[in-house]
Amino acid sequence: TMQLGVTIANQDGIIVYVNPADAKMHGHSRDELLGKDVGIYAVGFQHRPLSAQKLRGLRSYQRETFNRRKDGSIFKVRLLSDVVWNSDGDPVGLVTICEELTAEEGADGTKSQPKKTKSAERKSKKK
Repeated sequence: TMQLGVTIANQDGIIVYVNPADAKMHGHSRDELLGKDVGIYAVGFQHRPLSAQKLRGLRSYQRETFNRRKDGSIFKVRLLSDVVWNSDGDPVGLVTICEELTAEEGADGTKSQPKKTKSAERKSKKK
């Protein structure tokens, strides 16, 4: 029932869990994403797995970036990732919360369409 996307990936960057909101946000079914590299979301670079040493040093981090939908469209997101630890205290993966930043939410809870850039406005006026 969570509205934000949730993805859990193992240390090799393979998706082991994805919630319905994340799958829908990216235009995939959950089954299409399970077992895939998290690079399926990436724009402009290939995902490289994080070593256990790097995971130990990260603990958690957040960033704003762009993700890719199944149809190839790109959208802005805020990602918050936390390291997943096993019972021995070793890092085994990452859980990431994904919030789409493209649409603006109004006070009534509805989302508006992304605003057009000046360049897009000029192109639509030329037509």
